[in-house]
Amino acid sequence: MRQQKIHAKDVIFYVVMLAFPIAQFCLFYIGVNGRSFLYAFQNIEIVQEGGILSRRVTYSIQPLVDAFEDLTTSESLQMLLMSIVSFLLTYFIGTSLALFFSYFIYKKLPLGSMFKVFLFLPSILSAIVMATIFRFFVDEAIPAMQNEWFHETVTSMLADKATRYGVVIFYHILISFGTSVLMYSNAMSGVSTEIVEAAKIDGCGQFGEFFHIMLPSIFPTITTFAITSVAAIFTNQISLFAIYGNSAPVETRTLGYFLYVRTLASANKEPEYPVLCAMGLIISSVAIPLTLLTKYLLEKYGPSED
Repeated sequence: MRQQKIHAKDVIFYVVMLAFPIAQFCLFYIGVNGRSFLYAFQNIEIVQEGGILSRRVTYSIQPLVDAFEDLTTSESLQMLLMSIVSFLLTYFIGTSLALFFSYFIYKKLPLGSMFKVFLFLPSILSAIVMATIFRFFVDEAIPAMQNEWFHETVTSMLADKATRYGVVIFYHILISFGTSVLMYSNAMSGVSTEIVEAAKIDGCGQFGEFFHIMLPSIFPTITTFAITSVAAIFTNQISLFAIYGNSAPVETRTLGYFLYVRTLASANKEPEYPVLCAMGLIISSVAIPLTLLTKYLLEKYGPSED
């Protein structure tokens, strides 16, 4: 009898603990995405009948047709290209540096703790505050220093067409270090010390330890970050809105920035929602298979701890 009561209490505890995350998933994922899916097949008109505004809804595939036309214009294809280029630059450069810094911290080398704080600081500060500080430094501080030290008058690197995209990529990589460095360094801390010591006895150096022990051991963590990065290729705005607001230079715009700005402009304008939701549906139909393919390839051909 006592065992049955304990079992019942365990079940109640389990249900209570799961209630909140399940409710959150149903509301913010199934509810939101289900409503977005429905919007993608609706035409919404606000009409006036007898002096009263009313909402008229009809169902069709026209929002999908309009969304496809918007996504296949030359401007949208250019933004798609910038999304892919930005992903390749930020992921491979950012991941390589994050792994290097994580190993530096894991080995407890001099200044390792300082690097940990410095790299995680952008994740603590508000995105707008961090972008404001960075923009002031680039727009005001650097030109002032060049004028003071070299007597040169230069324009801001965010305003110069030749440098602004590179500066944006640098900033986006910088603010992305916090989570990745924290996760990678923690994963490295979980690697068996016996394996590392055995490798040292066999004459393995720092580079060998990094490439042949650490990377295979934390590859599941690397895979997780890779999958989430691929899933966000078409929605990543590379911090353009935080830096430029809704007036980012055309040649730096990504598809994610375009969708973000257009969604903000459509706030409280329900007739524009169907096309935006249809765009999201089209983009998801490409991103989901690409994400699953990436997951399959990494798990099949990636290194193992063995």
